[in-house]
Amino acid sequence: MPAALPPITAIICTYRRPEMLRRAIRSVQSQTFENFQICIYDNASGDETAAVVAELAERDSRIKYHCRPENIGAAANYGEAMKDVKTPFFAFVADDDLMLPNFYEAAMQAFAEQPNAMFFAGSFLCLTLEGNKHGGVAYDAEVLMPPAGVFKFIEADMHPCLHGTMLRREVLNNCGEMGRVNLWSDRDWLCRIAACYPVITSPVECSIFTIHNLDKGRQVEIDHAWQEQESIAKSLQPLLDEASNRRLEQIFHRIIRDNTYFLGIELLYSGNFAGARRGAEKIRAEYGTFWQPLTLNFLAGLLETFPFIRKFLSSVRDLRPYLKKQTDRPLVLPYDTLMDIYNQRKY
Repeated sequence: MPAALPPITAIICTYRRPEMLRRAIRSVQSQTFENFQICIYDNASGDETAAVVAELAERDSRIKYHCRPENIGAAANYGEAMKDVKTPFFAFVADDDLMLPNFYEAAMQAFAEQPNAMFFAGSFLCLTLEGNKHGGVAYDAEVLMPPAGVFKFIEADMHPCLHGTMLRREVLNNCGEMGRVNLWSDRDWLCRIAACYPVITSPVECSIFTIHNLDKGRQVEIDHAWQEQESIAKSLQPLLDEASNRRLEQIFHRIIRDNTYFLGIELLYSGNFAGARRGAEKIRAEYGTFWQPLTLNFLAGLLETFPFIRKFLSSVRDLRPYLKKQTDRPLVLPYDTLMDIYNQRKY
């Protein structure tokens, strides 16, 4: 007779971060609530990832390893991992982050007290690779009835991070899968859940998220980012009443406008002046706003005319990681060191 499944599946999707993965696994193993399994989905790393996991799994039978035969992309790796969940609860763990020891215990206690809640979001702290504080989110102790959770997360810009939440398996059947949008797909998915079910927020710090410059993805285009954010708003519309949709529309107008402006600034740094001007055009055409398009167009003209200014600003920004001793291959602080930094409040 097969052994009974534990109540929690910890999902770790990873790609070529073996040392960070080691400490992420360690952080799950150190949970005060010990009844879980760790399922690792390697996106065909082709490096020492398999050896690191094998070493840990030899001493802990709760660790299960799955290696994709080829890289299927991060979103697909997450999506396929979710299909394998058989336990009543599951939680994602990023391979570069850490779960604090009381996370699972706090979440399970909250679910026991709120049997209708679909996900638990704990407060979290952001640290740089060197262990310096870089923000975070501190929640109040609340049970947010739908759709209050949507507005808490969007209006107050206090989105829970997917890797700091625990969810009931029912959400996979009742709220659809993650990945309807390419950018911010986790925000879209968690907001859809919050639009339909009670959600729990907790002041208990449950996670440490790592801020670094190791992810160097492709540049996001203005039109793509605009469409993705509109898609999130549209995915929520069928789940909300008319008054809530009007409120949501006003909030998203502000968010899309401001995000487009800041993306335009990023494009200026990279020399994509046409992209920045495209952002200015969309803001002006959609909202009739004056100062943001004016600023983008002025800076585009200035940096295009005097390219040495952009090169200087870009050089300063590119040097920041090195001035802080953060390079493309940084020293990854081990689990015990980071926990000492956290426990002693040395950040």
